[in-house]
Amino acid sequence: MKHKNRKLFYIFSMIALLFLSSCGKELPIIEKALTYSIEKTTVFGMEMYIIKGIINDSLNLDQTKSYIIEGKLVVSSEGSLSIDAGTTIYASPSVTSYLLIERGSKIIAKGSMDKPIVFTSLNTLSNTASYGDWGGIHINGQAIVNERSASLTLEVGKYGRLENEINDDNSGILSYVRIEFAGQKIGTSEGALNLNGVGDKTQVDHIQTYFCNGNGFRLRGGTVNISHIISTQTRGNGIRWDNGWNGKGQFIIAHLTSPLPDTVTLMTGGSSSVGNIPISNPIMSNVTLIGRADMAVRGLRLGEGTQGNIFNMIIKNTERALRADNAFDDIITRKLVVKNSLLFDNNINYFENSTSSAGIFADSEFMNSYDAITMQDYIGSTTVKAVDPIQIYASFELGNYIGAVKDIQNDWTLNWTKL
Repeated sequence: MKHKNRKLFYIFSMIALLFLSSCGKELPIIEKALTYSIEKTTVFGMEMYIIKGIINDSLNLDQTKSYIIEGKLVVSSEGSLSIDAGTTIYASPSVTSYLLIERGSKIIAKGSMDKPIVFTSLNTLSNTASYGDWGGIHINGQAIVNERSASLTLEVGKYGRLENEINDDNSGILSYVRIEFAGQKIGTSEGALNLNGVGDKTQVDHIQTYFCNGNGFRLRGGTVNISHIISTQTRGNGIRWDNGWNGKGQFIIAHLTSPLPDTVTLMTGGSSSVGNIPISNPIMSNVTLIGRADMAVRGLRLGEGTQGNIFNMIIKNTERALRADNAFDDIITRKLVVKNSLLFDNNINYFENSTSSAGIFADSEFMNSYDAITMQDYIGSTTVKAVDPIQIYASFELGNYIGAVKDIQNDWTLNWTKL
């Protein structure tokens, strides 16, 4: 009987609301309770705004203001974050601070060459910023991954999908963005920009990671495409992919400008547990990896399990330029290819041992060459033995040369990056 009375109450309530509406009465508006805060503060005489909590509505950051991320700042699936060109967002190193874009939410950070969006450490204001001051940016998409890190999931939540994937998922836009002094450990992960199961409708271009601890760029599965990215002076992998990444990459740079205390690898590919589906299988063109002749720097390490096709690449000034772990079968069957590339001024061009099969890429069929060319840092290219990238993937841009930056007149890193 109680259930019947409750049902009648709901019916009469709905009738009353319809009656009030038809009589021109305004219905009460129930406002959503916000789960984040923005507080004004002063740092070194600058007026700034501290943002904390979980963003559950549409928030825009204005270029006329400076912001501080304090702690774990989350954009929930109920919210979105947009950032004006020219805005600077600082991260507090006094706590573990990072930005998390959850599955189903979006970030729209669209800078420009003249007005990049900058994420940096609050310590830059005192000239004491360093590697790993804050935790960087994590974007969780809904595209497929073949495995998740349990420790990372505890910190950032579920990312990607192991089934029922949405490979054309859209997590927003990152364009003309610089990420500085990131890489504080989140779970077991250290990095600046973490694209976790991100879908191919997400726009990621013109991004620099600068003085980062761990990985400059980390692609954990997904189908996101990347272009015009540069990792500078990263203490770890400049670019790393695994967990079944099946995106495309064009105009990619990793380079070092000064010595580091440990051996680093400029670019690393993997696929997590061998045999997990999908296997990482990116297509990349116009890549430049520049190490230092005076230290132990590795160029490209193709870890066990990854497949892929890499064309028009330069590797210079490394201890060993190219390694391919337990990849003999995939290279022989052309599931893993490094072709139309230039390797020079390396101690070893193709690293061979009991597990690495990189020497196969020295065969003339792969059209790789070794003649030195003149370069200014990462700027410089050659058309000798290059392949038109549009023949590889129709949506690639024109770039019928080997290298990421053709010449000084075509330097896409100008103005918005740091050296």
